[in-house]
Amino acid sequence: MILVFACMGCRIKLLKLVLRYRYRDRNALATSNVACRWDPNDARVGVDPDVILVEPAPPEGEALKSLRVWLPEHQAPKLAVEVVSETNAAKDYKEGPARMARLGAEELWIFDPELHGSNA
Repeated sequence: MILVFACMGCRIKLLKLVLRYRYRDRNALATSNVACRWDPNDARVGVDPDVILVEPAPPEGEALKSLRVWLPEHQAPKLAVEVVSETNAAKDYKEGPARMARLGAEELWIFDPELHGSNA
């Protein structure tokens, strides 16, 4: 199991680096470990994508811990990425698209290099 988690972390880091490079000349933030919330009445309601790209970048920059799309300075992600693992394939494929749409994400990538989704 440790190899699976280490590999997952490497994949997330690589995706962030690729997005940061691609958007390096723009006011954009590619990051991970951010709670994305859409309900101002219940900040627990939302989704936690593996990687997000937000443009324009929120004022918190890399210190961002919670993206609250009801705030004027917090835009919904242009891109959300879910990295599929053996233990979350069904969630990513079946629940992910609707939840990312509810968040207002413009695009969702389901990154599944080991093809776990064929079992979802």
